[in-house]
Amino acid sequence: MSSKAVSSNSMSFRSRVPGRSSIGGVALAALLGVGCHAQPSARFPTVDSAIARLRTQAHCSRAVQGEASLSFVGDGRRLNGRVLFLAAAPDRLRLDVYSPFGVTLSTLTSDGQRFGLYNLEEKSFLMGPPTTCNVERFTQVPAPPSALVELFRGQPPVLKHDAGQTEIRYSQPLFGRGYYQLEVRSNADSTQLLRIGVHPDDFDLPLEKQRLRLLRVEVTQGSESLYQVDLSGHAVAKSAVVEQSAEEKALGLPPPVPSGPDCDAELPRNMRFFVPTSGHELAFKTEEVWHNPVLGSAVFEQEIPAGVTASESVCR
Repeated sequence: MSSKAVSSNSMSFRSRVPGRSSIGGVALAALLGVGCHAQPSARFPTVDSAIARLRTQAHCSRAVQGEASLSFVGDGRRLNGRVLFLAAAPDRLRLDVYSPFGVTLSTLTSDGQRFGLYNLEEKSFLMGPPTTCNVERFTQVPAPPSALVELFRGQPPVLKHDAGQTEIRYSQPLFGRGYYQLEVRSNADSTQLLRIGVHPDDFDLPLEKQRLRLLRVEVTQGSESLYQVDLSGHAVAKSAVVEQSAEEKALGLPPPVPSGPDCDAELPRNMRFFVPTSGHELAFKTEEVWHNPVLGSAVFEQEIPAGVTASESVCR
């Protein structure tokens, strides 16, 4: 086909699309309208008020338990696995990584006082205080146990700060829904940025009825970003089913007690950490999760397994 014929056909096609510029204008107006509609009818005035709402709407949740797929990228490695997690406020944590055959490969525990880390491949067991650097040996993320517990619960691990060290603003992108951007500055030259969204169904509701979602946390020390974490896939989670076995009843044992009241608060299903200084990425994709499971008396502790080398870790 000649170039003249192509040009002629192209011109003919254009001529058969009436009002093209007006259609484009309508489409643009519609997209802009979506962005405008994405603003809540009322906004939280302060950082403390927004954080208080997050806390209040999940006040029934004392602990969460779940199962997730786990992926890690860093140091030239790409690892995938499965993990069982248990997180209880304020700082008790257990993570069990296991193989496709059900073999436990590594376990991290922290009861708020002592840290334990078992590694099957290295046949090692580390123990010590539950410091950030000790927990980082397992997660490769410089976040303390208390921060990880809060994030698993969909809550912001807020830095200690004084009055006047916070700022809040509402950011509205051209397309999509807006979000609150919170800044918290501590006395230790640390800064925390929190991104909090409004539940899609609640944009037209008054403040007292709006539900919020934690979307992102970034912590910096001086000018260095320590870690960033994005949370998504928020959905309602139910309370763990608590049942007593026939054997327990026969023995006259007291029924198991859940760690909190009945709860149906939302929880994020996806959590992705990124450490800019190392390039490490750690992602959890939760498949099952429950509120307020029964917590055994020693579930956040570990006995030193046989056949491993045990050592004390006192890193700071």
